[in-house]
Amino acid sequence: MKQKIYLAAAAFTLLALFLLSDRLGTFFESLQIYAEGGHRQVFEPKLSAEQIMNQKRAELLQNSAHTYHKASLMLAPYILMETKFVDDNNRSREGWLLWSEVDGEIVFDTDSWQTTHGYRDALQSGADEGDYLLMHALVKRKGSAARELLRRDLKMEKDPFDKRVKSASKKNLVALFGDTVGLHVHNPKIASMPPSRVSHPFVMREVELSALIPRTFSEASIQKAAKASFGKNFTIRSSKEVFLPLWKIEVKKPDGSLSISYWNAVNGSKASLFDF
Repeated sequence: MKQKIYLAAAAFTLLALFLLSDRLGTFFESLQIYAEGGHRQVFEPKLSAEQIMNQKRAELLQNSAHTYHKASLMLAPYILMETKFVDDNNRSREGWLLWSEVDGEIVFDTDSWQTTHGYRDALQSGADEGDYLLMHALVKRKGSAARELLRRDLKMEKDPFDKRVKSASKKNLVALFGDTVGLHVHNPKIASMPPSRVSHPFVMREVELSALIPRTFSEASIQKAAKASFGKNFTIRSSKEVFLPLWKIEVKKPDGSLSISYWNAVNGSKASLFDF
């Protein structure tokens, strides 16, 4: 009887904590931070808020009526995967894959912090392996191709090919223009193989929950997308969550309102793709 009471009390406590939490993910994130002592693996910041405010002063302060209000350090979550795969020349390769849990895109390198463009839509639509094959084939054709040419590229029979195109069109991954099929994204950048070059070190940093930018995509969904995108010879050897430090800089305007921008603390670039 006592055991049942304890179990009921524990279940009630968990339910109460969940109801008090804004989001289920935030609740479990809090537990994880508590269990790990509040430390996270973070790309080592190279620039302080003061350095960025000095370097980008002309952009941040439009005139003398604009003033700095506050700067705070935020942390954006990424999944870093150690992978092996087969390249276009049928050679076994190894490499890193750094994938954002916020905007859903893959980072090409941690110097420029340039990213892909198109994976966010694929993640949101639940793209499968067939969708990614179609997307990769279109990338090789510079984003669009005649249906028959694309069908031959994919070496598919007409009916299965038509079903694949129709499915991708319903997911808004491709757009149909008469006899032409095109990627349904402006200036697409789709990676043909795991492309990330990670050249910056990590540090362990104690963080507060308020500094963590909420995840849009889970680690499981990103791993599933990676396997679907990079084919049957793609394997994830290991995977871990890491964080990019971003300076959140608030500027007070003449009318008293605040302008907020986010800046990469590793290379100083503006984080324009983030939507918090």
